[in-house]
Amino acid sequence: MLYLASTSPRRKELLQQIGLEFEILKINIDETSIENESPEDYVSRLSAAKAQAGFMQCHSSNDLVIAADTTVVFQQQIIGKPETEQQALEIWQKLSGQVHQVLTGVTIASPQQQKTIVVKTDVYFR
Repeated sequence: MLYLASTSPRRKELLQQIGLEFEILKINIDETSIENESPEDYVSRLSAAKAQAGFMQCHSSNDLVIAADTTVVFQQQIIGKPETEQQALEIWQKLSGQVHQVLTGVTIASPQQQKTIVVKTDVYFR
């Protein structure tokens, strides 16, 4: 069985677009960054942790888990999710007219092995 260790509507949609059948796992992990951790290491670690937590909910040794984590990075600093409208406006103002990065760590894991990659996209926010 294939599992998606994410409740992200966009990730669900992407897997459906390529015709995969899967079940969604609700994963709750601590997403606090570690001191001196690079943004690339951060998304890689969280993606892998979500996949491992997903396996804790699986029922068969034939199961496969896909997990991902995405973050926005500006000047090598992780920009967290805004908690208020005011914080969102401040982030938009900071990024306006600048190039920032969107990093996504993706992990595919089976009982035998686990593979994580990180994809970086430069984004110009006008």
